[in-house]
Amino acid sequence: LGKAFLTSLVKNRTTFNWSRRVEDFIWRYANQNGTGICPSADMECYFLKLSNCPTRLKQNDGWDNEVYKSEGNEMGNKILWLRAYLARTKLWVRRRVFNLLQTIPRPEQPCSVLHVRRTDVALELKQIKKRHYFPLSDYLNETNHFNILLLTDDDSAIQELLDFHATERNWTYIPRKRFTGPEGGWLGFFPSGDVIQEMVVILAEMKLASTCQKLVHTRSGFAKMLVQEMKLSNYDKNIETIRIDAGRQPNNTFYIAPDEFFRRIDEKKKSLKDA
Repeated sequence: LGKAFLTSLVKNRTTFNWSRRVEDFIWRYANQNGTGICPSADMECYFLKLSNCPTRLKQNDGWDNEVYKSEGNEMGNKILWLRAYLARTKLWVRRRVFNLLQTIPRPEQPCSVLHVRRTDVALELKQIKKRHYFPLSDYLNETNHFNILLLTDDDSAIQELLDFHATERNWTYIPRKRFTGPEGGWLGFFPSGDVIQEMVVILAEMKLASTCQKLVHTRSGFAKMLVQEMKLSNYDKNIETIRIDAGRQPNNTFYIAPDEFFRRIDEKKKSLKDA
């Protein structure tokens, strides 16, 4: 979802609900067991139409990648209004997100967001792009905020919180089904099997993140969206972002495979029990 609003969802940096690059293609988040969840089977299943103009097959109206990368500079700040316009959800989606948020306490203030991306990132096909799993402590070391919103796609990060850091900070996270490590496979984004609910959770997490002032993350398209959401809600304040893998990846000698990462976590847990 990270590139959904400013670059490619399909091919050639073309946002899928502007023009279709591929005929009969179903957007991943609109695909429930091979069938579109709405007739268009694209972003318009969840988001309002950009305009009354029809989409065209194979027309490349996507934005240049340099614009997408510029969300942190002056150009990026100027186009935040466009980001807000693109993300206007349909009423039924807003209701689903609202109902979910009623079950989750808001992070107390001030707060930091930790976006812990794991699962399939270790399965990057290009070795130079491989990302490994960082321990939760690496994220916590970058913020002094006591109130923490944890956003993660991996159940191992939740378990790590409970095993080692439960009393260190005041935690908020959305309880939901998650994969552990790469068990979901490449681009395995739907552990619940319900693409609509997965989208609702993502949108709810963005709403929660918008209340915080700092983001600690690794390389991720979704992290870019979080920064934009936080800026939109805190336009009069500075949003601090720290990318803990900056300058450390890609680096093949630094890369740690998931099995080795979890072995080290198990050893740490065992040492605490033996202490």
